[in-house]
Amino acid sequence: MSQSEAVRDYVYRNYIVPARAIKTASITIVAADVLRALGFDNEQMSLVCDALDAMKFQTDHGIRLVERNGPKHGATATFKFSV
Repeated sequence: MSQSEAVRDYVYRNYIVPARAIKTASITIVAADVLRALGFDNEQMSLVCDALDAMKFQTDHGIRLVERNGPKHGATATFKFSV
């Protein structure tokens, strides 16, 4: 599994699945939270952000990016998805 796949898999299992279980309409993900949870170093922040920005992530999991804030590749980048 590539690191990008690991990011998408982690977010799916730890954010999307639980949100769907309790019928939450949307989730917000902070890039730094994912980076830390996966044990990546700061140089991999762009990888995390790109993985969450990817249309593949939305298509594979039936979600839609509804809002994106913060720097393109920064720790404070936030991604709001409808689930």
